[in-house]
Amino acid sequence: MIITLQRTSVNGEITEGRLSIDGIHICNTLENTFSCLAPGHYRVHLIKCSQYARKMPIVLSPSLSPSPSDCAACPRRTYVNHNTAMPRFCPMIKPGNGIHSRQDGSILVGLRQCQGLLVHPREVFDTLYARLRMTIQRGKEITLKIIKA
Repeated sequence: MIITLQRTSVNGEITEGRLSIDGIHICNTLENTFSCLAPGHYRVHLIKCSQYARKMPIVLSPSLSPSPSDCAACPRRTYVNHNTAMPRFCPMIKPGNGIHSRQDGSILVGLRQCQGLLVHPREVFDTLYARLRMTIQRGKEITLKIIKA
């Protein structure tokens, strides 16, 4: 499965985009401009996340091999903030409605309400997650292709 993230606009710290699978628009995205991933191809794996206490779609560099099975095995765990055991930079696809104060490289999904605001993030994420989970259960790989605005 190839997920395409087409960044549509950059305004200050807000980077907006459109996420599509096989050319079909699925949802809108928000990223923090100062911590977003560079354009290119990335692998997506469902990995048990300590922060969310569930499997989350983690975006990994193609050079990272093998992929970690959970946060404890994640090599990025060595780069921690001072007051938390969570990785400082851990890009993942997750629900959220705004990017302010997010420095973790995450891609927030939802439906665009206005500039810098997503609505219904949980419903959109749950639908996307179910699709990703089924793809992995079928033994297929997931690739995220990020295209510059």
